Amino acid sequence: MVCLLASACSSGSKEAQAQPGITEQHAAQADQGDLALDVVASDEVSPQHALGPLDEVNRTAAMTSLQRTFDATVVRPVTTGKAGSIDTVFTADAAARAAGQDRAALFDEGLPRVRDLVADKANVRLTALGGDDGKPALIVAKIDWDVRSADGKVRVRRIGELSMVPVLGTWLIGAYTVTTSRTVGGSTTTTTAAK
Repeated sequence: MVCLLASACSSGSKEAQAQPGITEQHAAQADQGDLALDVVASDEVSPQHALGPLDEVNRTAAMTSLQRTFDATVVRPVTTGKAGSIDTVFTADAAARAAGQDRAALFDEGLPRVRDLVADKANVRLTALGGDDGKPALIVAKIDWDVRSADGKVRVRRIGELSMVPVLGTWLIGAYTVTTSRTVGGSTTTTTAAK
């Protein structure tokens, strides 16, 4: 089963592309709500059937957890200076590690506050691995998030994979591999984390 997942996650890019000359952007103000993530693909693969679409129920549940993660770790810290909670969207052990030793890679704290936040990319590609019962047993969310201040002086780019497990009708992040680059003025720092 691991080979199926690895090949599904590392296959050639089928991401929706903007038309040449058109850059898709999303904007949010600190007092006007959060940025929405874009699902560029949501597939499921299993030993019982070929690659196909992930069902809407699991897709929606996974995206709800991912949106809350994005809001808590990116949008809120950058726009308000305070991170949100990930306790309800991560497994207990993953939340403890993310909020502890991996905090610098996962939470965009300590940056100048940004009033108008623009997302040049807020992409998520979901790949589910079906279990023996025909239901998804694991979802890997490949993320590519690139947000910045309207003036471009503050930028955060996070790429990586968040591995999600089903728990009581929802999907929780139980493992992650991320690289985060932050640029303030002309200075860039990069941090990585894996659990």
